Amino acid sequence: MQAHFTTLYFTIALVVFCILLSAFWFDRSTPKTDKVSWALVFLGAAFWFVVLPLSGIEISRKFLKIKPHTPNRSKSNSHAS
Repeated sequence: MQAHFTTLYFTIALVVFCILLSAFWFDRSTPKTDKVSWALVFLGAAFWFVVLPLSGIEISRKFLKIKPHTPNRSKSNSHAS
């Protein structure tokens, strides 16, 4: 039973590592020689059980973010009576 959990953990970690590595590799704003960025890729893959829920929350916040309501000014209010 423990072997199944270990296999599942490392399978998900490998998938997360591939996703993070591809995102890092195609990001032109980050130099590939930056050691901190490489460390974050490896740490993100190792701690995927924390990273994935937080990423999901962040993505859902971006998609569900409601723009503030701005009152619509009608043309009848814009000219003087």
